[in-house]
Parts: sequence; C-alpha cells; structure tokens
Amino acid sequence: MELQKHNRLLLVFIHGFKGSEKTFQGFPECLKETLGNSSTAIDVDVVIYPRYETRGDLTVAATNLCNWLINIGEEQVARGLSPPLVVLVGHSMGGLLAADAYFNLRETSIGASEGNRQWLPRIIGILAFDTPYYGVESNLFAETARSRATDLQSKYSSSISLMSTLASAARTATTNTSTTNRAVGQDNKAGSKLKWGVLGAVVAATAAAGATAYWQREKLQNGMEYVTSHLEFVKSLTKQDQLRERYSCLEEMSNEMIFHCFYMRVRNNNTPRTFIVPPPKETAGFFTSIQSTASDEVDAHTTIFNPNVNAQYSRLCNASIQLITMMLWKNNQVFR
Repeated sequence: MELQKHNRLLLVFIHGFKGSEKTFQGFPECLKETLGNSSTAIDVDVVIYPRYETRGDLTVAATNLCNWLINIGEEQVARGLSPPLVVLVGHSMGGLLAADAYFNLRETSIGASEGNRQWLPRIIGILAFDTPYYGVESNLFAETARSRATDLQSKYSSSISLMSTLASAARTATTNTSTTNRAVGQDNKAGSKLKWGVLGAVVAATAAAGATAYWQREKLQNGMEYVTSHLEFVKSLTKQDQLRERYSCLEEMSNEMIFHCFYMRVRNNNTPRTFIVPPPKETAGFFTSIQSTASDEVDAHTTIFNPNVNAQYSRLCNASIQLITMMLWKNNQVFR
C-alpha cells in the first residue's frame, strides 16, 4: 500500500458503560500531538465516537459503530480522498465494541466488490483500556459493588430501594443464562455469582463515574424496563462462550492488525485486585498490567485517563504511542 493513498491516521475513541465524550479527558490530544510531532509523512486526527446508549443488545451498538466508520470512509471518498487508516481505542466495554465493529467491517470488506471496497476505512489496530475481554472479576467485584450500591442508596429517599430494584432487574436479565448453567450441572451458586457479576458491573461503574443521576428516583419509579435494558447491555460480560469466541477471533486477526489491552491493578490488604478478569498465561502477551494507587479496582478503572490520579499516565501514553507506531510500520507507513 502506497503512503499517498493513505496519508491520514484517525484515532477513534469509544467509551464504555455509562461513559461519555469526557471519558478520555486529555488522552486523545496527548496522542495526537505526540504522534503529529513525530511524523512528517502522515496526518493524525482524533475523533470521539458520539455518546451512545449503553442499553439493550451489545451487537446493535457494534453494528452502529461499524456503520459510522463506513460513513467516514464514504465522506472521504466523496471529497476525492482515500479512507483513513483507523486505530480503535476503547475504554471498558468500548473495547468490546471496537473488536465487534472490526469483525463486522472485515466481513463487509470480504463480501464487497473491488469498487465498493475502496471506500471502506482500514482498521490497523485496537487499543483497549481495562476492557473485560474475559469478563469482570466477580469474586472481588461483588464486595466493591455492594459497598458502592449502599453509598448510592443513602443519597435517595428510603422509599426507594435501590438494591432491591437492581437485584430484581439482575435476576430478570440473567434468568436464561443461569437456567442454562443449572442445566449443565452447575449448582445454584453459579446463578448467584452471575447475578452479582452483572449487578456489580452496573452499580460499581456508575457509582465510580459519578453518574448518580442515572439512578434518579423517577427513572426507578418508571418501572423495571429502564434498569433491565442496561443490565441487558452488560449481561454480555457473563456469556463466557461469546467472550472466548471474541478473543479467539482477535488472536487469529493478530497477523492483520495489532491488538493490545492495558488493565489496572490495585493492592488491597496486600492482595492484588483488578476490574477485569486477568488474561490466562497463554494470551498474557497481548495485555499489560498497570499498577494503580487508587482506593479500589473501580476507582482505578474510571480514573485511568486522569493524570492527577493515575501516576502511570505518562507510561500509558508512551506505551500507546509505541504501539500505534508499530501499527503504522506494520502497514508499510513511513513514520519517523
């Protein structure tokens, strides 16, 4: 591929559950400035994927992201330019969306004619930050989630039982999965663990992000649908078969594009704790752990892009820049 045909690099940032355009703080501009100053051969742009509803089926959100990327390619071609090279940068569940959108776009490219393929953007890499590719750490997470749920509940009228509402919604969202677990011989503890894994992901993430408005009284009183639809979104974190299949596909695609995930690690009573399930030894090379001084794994998860809290912020920036540089070299780009 000749450089003049792809002289623009686009970094696309995708937030996670209940995130927003502010999730990444100054991280996108940090990467853009450093990469731009290092290269005379390629223009670097950043774009924050517009805030999306983290509710319902995860596959719908991934399809929407894929279509949005295709539209970017079409706009470039309409202006007489070639589609940009793209690096997808996802935080938390945004990393899952990035992977699924990549798979969708790849399938679209394979099925497209040569003429139509020219306007499809080319994804050269995925950077993920504290993305639960293997799920969330439910054993440790439940304790943090319960604590944060209690803090949230204390902010509202005693007539609203936040925990009861969420627990009921979690039971609804996990009924089918827990039934399947029992069918294959697992005991009732699996269903309880599953419920708290999903519930913990919702409660702890929203509480840590300061998104208490999400649990406004009127929204809880509007019925279970509002809460359950969001639980449906994070329920994908409990579907082990889908999680394994997604990651297996990412490994298979590693010869086409570079993938890497950074995840936060804290120590509590000398015990290491993480927001995500750490990778197994055989795939550890695709992951890098970052030590955090945050109070717990949830704070570490949500302050990863805050240089005032994350003492490893500069290291994170430098490591990300090195990986993006490798992505460009892998695609025969001149980067110096």
